[in-house]
Amino acid sequence: MPIDKPVRLKANALFITVIIALVIALLCSMVLLLAWRQMDFESSVHDAARLDRDFGSVVDRILADTAQTLVVQQEQSDLFDNGEDSVTIKRENWGLFGLADARVVYKGKDKTRAFFTGQATGAPLNGCLYLADHDRPLSLTGNTRLVGDAVLPKAGVNAAMIGQHSFTSPQLVQGSIRVSPDSLPLPDNRLINHLLRWSDSLMAQPGDAHALTIGEDWQQSFADTAVVIRQKGPIRTGACHLKGHIILVSDSIIEIGSRTQIQDVLVVAPVIKIEDGFSGRLQALASDSILVGSHCGLSYPSTLVLLKRANDIGQPVIRIGDSCRITGVVLTRSMKSDDLKKTCLETGKQSLICGYVYVSGYSYLQGAVNGAVLTDYFIYRTPLTYYENYLVDVEIDREALSKYFIGPDLFNTGEINQVVQWVD
Repeated sequence: MPIDKPVRLKANALFITVIIALVIALLCSMVLLLAWRQMDFESSVHDAARLDRDFGSVVDRILADTAQTLVVQQEQSDLFDNGEDSVTIKRENWGLFGLADARVVYKGKDKTRAFFTGQATGAPLNGCLYLADHDRPLSLTGNTRLVGDAVLPKAGVNAAMIGQHSFTSPQLVQGSIRVSPDSLPLPDNRLINHLLRWSDSLMAQPGDAHALTIGEDWQQSFADTAVVIRQKGPIRTGACHLKGHIILVSDSIIEIGSRTQIQDVLVVAPVIKIEDGFSGRLQALASDSILVGSHCGLSYPSTLVLLKRANDIGQPVIRIGDSCRITGVVLTRSMKSDDLKKTCLETGKQSLICGYVYVSGYSYLQGAVNGAVLTDYFIYRTPLTYYENYLVDVEIDREALSKYFIGPDLFNTGEINQVVQWVD
């Protein structure tokens, strides 16, 4: 039987009403879903921003604590005493720098980063040169340039000639001059003595804590406990990759090959030898010698540290080859003040050190330093003659050091620390 037209119209209207209702319900659901997602997004943004603020507060707290941290310290606390923001801080020493690992937690979410700490340049590192007074003047020859303030012996500074080689610069020192005492300002003894005891302890322990296999890669997060790769006898690295919280130790010699990739690792041995052409970032701690080949690059914040104990004999040396670039700190320390064989630093031609050079003993510079040099004596050698307190064709330019350079807290100045480098 045919359906009446009014009935069809009622059915169509009902169908349209149902469709409209479904569309409205769907639109309402979509609006609610979008609102929920917006709320969830805003909540996530708020939580992330709060985590960032919490982490910034923790970093500020760490940097404001100027005490030297020489052993591992860990603390947990409620950041604002409200039961919502918790923080875990682990601090320790890492070579010349401090190492901090911070973790903040809020609503089950966390942010974790590790970083090295140090200090901006201040006295006695704010000039180009600090030469201890041993009753001898400083003599400048050739294309030598001293840019920045200088602390020099009472006998002063003069232009000199070696053979036909005369001083060519228009000014002896491009900065102010003060008279130096008969000794250098001493680096923090707590830090130096800690490094001596710590390195002795490492080398005295049995070998093969983790044996280094040629070609093997090691990577360790600074949030985890340090891995010690220790062997009795020589270690020779090849085409391997060592990165992070790793200490490489030998009781005799470590030779780092040019194909070795190293980032932020501590290298500890009586003798450390770096092959020609090496490029990486490390901290080297030795007691006999550190030998850096030619055409090497040690990037910021690398350190070369040579420590001579009071009862050691011989003359430890850091020798840097030609055409090297080192950004960081070169430091030698003779623990006996009246030692006749204090430590020695030799740099090759066209080599550049960007940072600080501290030599408790004798410096034979042939390249340039963008930064500060502190030394007891300068030496210069020819095939026939040995000259004391002569600089020949050497440039020391304090103004060329980046204003953002942050070094280790060597002199315990009490200044607020700063972040040297963020590390994984």
